Amino acid sequence: MAKDVEFFETDSGKMPFLEWYENIAAPAQYKVNALVDKAKLGIGSVESITGSSGLFEIRDLTKGPGFRVYFGNDGTKIILLLIGGDKSTQKSDIKSAKELWEQHQKRKSKRKKEEKISKNVEMKTRKHRR
Repeated sequence: MAKDVEFFETDSGKMPFLEWYENIAAPAQYKVNALVDKAKLGIGSVESITGSSGLFEIRDLTKGPGFRVYFGNDGTKIILLLIGGDKSTQKSDIKSAKELWEQHQKRKSKRKKEEKISKNVEMKTRKHRR
């Protein structure tokens, strides 16, 4: 079953993956589209990024600059597209992907804590009303 795709959005509203994607030529976009489709299906040349749980790189192995898409697996249903690049920018792209993934994980953890607090307050309010 294919996973859904979401794009990472910074606190300032930027989407690094889309900004990169929109600035590459149409033939390159087709290759990147194929990579995203493979990532959604869990196939292709996927490697985990060392030191970051849930963070992956999928590579285009055809002739050319060697495009890469960096994404996170967020649960069983969603892949989060973080950033893209090619072989020449791989080191800086991996660094950026790790930073973006860490931001996502912190946001997610904060949301969970806020939801837990909200549920606790709601339960206490119901008990108090009785």
